[in-house]
Amino acid sequence: MSLKIEETLGALSTVLKNLAGLSNNLQPQRNRTLSVPVRNFSTRLLLRLSKMSIFKKAQKSPADIVKSLKSVLHVLFEQQTSGRKMDKAFEDLMKNLASMKSIMCGTDQHEPQSELVAQLSQELYKSEIIDIILKNLSRIDFEDKKHFTQIFNTLARRQIGSGQPTVEFLCKKKNILDILVEGTMTLTLP
Repeated sequence: MSLKIEETLGALSTVLKNLAGLSNNLQPQRNRTLSVPVRNFSTRLLLRLSKMSIFKKAQKSPADIVKSLKSVLHVLFEQQTSGRKMDKAFEDLMKNLASMKSIMCGTDQHEPQSELVAQLSQELYKSEIIDIILKNLSRIDFEDKKHFTQIFNTLARRQIGSGQPTVEFLCKKKNILDILVEGTMTLTLP
């Protein structure tokens, strides 16, 4: 991550140095952290950019996301909690599902990385998250249902060679198929 930041700052520095006349006309300023005069515009700008939080935090690994999601689901559906703890759990559920969706489906700026998709898929197969969410789908907010549906659809359509690992996994887990069939028989309208 720091290598990308250094490359970005280096490229930005080169561009700014090429701007004619900007750095010569500015008054020297003192940088509080370095205690040295900062004479040109590009250096001052780079120091400001490095202090700003323009760079996103590192993305959590698929294993961390699944572990966090499992603990959130435990709080939501297996413990008798209410109030702030429940609100925090629903917020964490939303964040974890959004992180999973960005890994599985990508974002506007990034395509999904096949290695992360494979890791996340394996973590989901190992945990019982799919079972838990499907059993409690009626208790989840609409937006979270949409995220989970997109994740589940992406998983189900995923192919490796001629095989579909999620379909094979679902065929082995008869309880998930039962939950899916029972879900079609229940009609819940908001």
